Amino acid sequence: MRPLVAQDFPELRRWFADPELDEQLGPLDEEWLRHVLADDSGAQFSFVRDAQLVGVAGVVWRGAP
Repeated sequence: MRPLVAQDFPELRRWFADPELDEQLGPLDEEWLRHVLADDSGAQFSFVRDAQLVGVAGVVWRGAP
């Protein structure tokens, strides 16, 4: 597990080619990436196995505005 970085975005975006995932969790676009990389009210984490992105999770810090 490590913080999400911009280099994770191309692979993550490919996941959202799945219509159901996009409908439930999308849209995932450049605006989303800019927001999560700059937002300090929470964090996005990437889960990597053998250099392959296998999961992403976001958290909001308790008491964050």
